[in-house]
Formats: sequence, C-alpha cells, structure tokens
Amino acid sequence: MDVTLLADADPVPVVLAWWAAHSALTAELGGPGRVGAYSEEPYPRLRAHEVPGGSASGSNGEMLYLVTTCLQVEALGASADSPGVGQLKRINFVALGALAQLPYQPYVSGPIITGVRFVPGSGGPMPDIDGRSRWVSKVMISSHAPRPT
Repeated sequence: MDVTLLADADPVPVVLAWWAAHSALTAELGGPGRVGAYSEEPYPRLRAHEVPGGSASGSNGEMLYLVTTCLQVEALGASADSPGVGQLKRINFVALGALAQLPYQPYVSGPIITGVRFVPGSGGPMPDIDGRSRWVSKVMISSHAPRPT
C-alpha cells in the first residue's frame, strides 16, 4: 500500500480551488480573490478551515484511505454591520450549494471527493474574534486519494 494515500486524500485545497473558480459564488461575493483560509481583504470573503470532527477509515481490511474532513465554512463581513447577516447567510448557502456539486464533477486531479454533508445545527451568525460579522456552518467532506494504476 502507498503510505501517502491518506495524506493525498486531503480535500481542502480542492474545495478552495473549486470555490475560487465558481462563477455563482464569485458573483455573490462581489468579485474574484475572496476565497481562502484567512481573514484578509477584500470583504465580504469566504473563509474555510478544517476543524476537529473528521475521521479516517478503510474497508475490506485495508489500511486507512478514506478521509472524512470536518470543514468550517465562514462568510465574513467587512465590519460588524457590513454587508449584513442576511447577505452573509446567502453567501454561505451559495458556497454550500457549490460544495454539493463537487462530488459530481469530472475528475481532474488530486483527491476524489465522494460526498458532502451539512452538519445539522452548525449554521448561524457568530461574530468573528475581531468583531466583524460572520455566518458559520460546518460540512463533512468524504474523499480518498486516487488509486494507483
């Protein structure tokens, strides 16, 4: 077994690239360059990062190869009042809708995304640590590395 299968299954870079290239989400955010793992200008912005709650498993007695990643999705405003919680919720939901499309896309490279599930009870407004407005949700993303041929 290839010892890099588990490491190569990380879906976060694929998710960020998918969102950055997604035309509906780019339009909802107000332009390109607003998706990433950090809170930085320009705003509004979509930030995503892995949080505790995922798992790794195998099947048929194999070693670990399937990864389930818990991803926190955050729509961030420019301040406590701008652009408003309603718009941040809309941005977050468009991002979730775009994520739901990912398992059905033709494979290009990187990990294979096999499923995306919303974590019930995880969505809602929650100010960021610096006071800016934010809408937060969590998803579980199942993925695995491509099988060697």
